Formats: sequence, C-alpha cells, structure tokens
Amino acid sequence: MLWDKALTVAKNASEAQVLLPIATMSSVVSEQGTDFFIKVMNDNLNKKIQQGQTQNNPFLPYDEQMFVDTVGHEHVCLLNKYPVGSAFTHL
Repeated sequence: MLWDKALTVAKNASEAQVLLPIATMSSVVSEQGTDFFIKVMNDNLNKKIQQGQTQNNPFLPYDEQMFVDTVGHEHVCLLNKYPVGSAFTHL
C-alpha cells in the first residue's frame, strides 16, 4: 500500500534529516462570527529553506531519500521535504 510505504520512507528520511517539518503554532482567529483554525509558521522556515538548494525545478532531480514509489508510467510519488501539520511531523 502506498500510504504504508510513504510512512516507512518518511521515517527513514526523518532519521537521515532530509525530511524537514516546519514547526507551526496553532491558533483560532474569529472574523465576523466565524472561527478559523490557522497554523502560523515560526522562524525555522527560513533556516530550513536556506539548507535546501536553489534550482529551477524543485522536483528534479529529486532526492532519492524522498522517493516513495512510481505512480503510473510518467509520475513518481515523493515526500514533501517541508511538511506542515503532516502525519510525518511526529516521526
């Protein structure tokens, strides 16, 4: 199953420190009687982006440690290097 494989790849990528979750602070904002659940990124975002490489296509070439599986003949499934509020952030 793709999800199970993604969890295994995420655990390995996290241990190798190539998966860089972005820390957030959760908050509720009320506007005109409607409550909105938001996540505010803290300063670690800039540090994490500076650790990455600047390139034209952020997906090519992809980091093999972020590769989950092929999807069809023309696509691949990759982990998000900077997940926010993801199931992977607790790994």
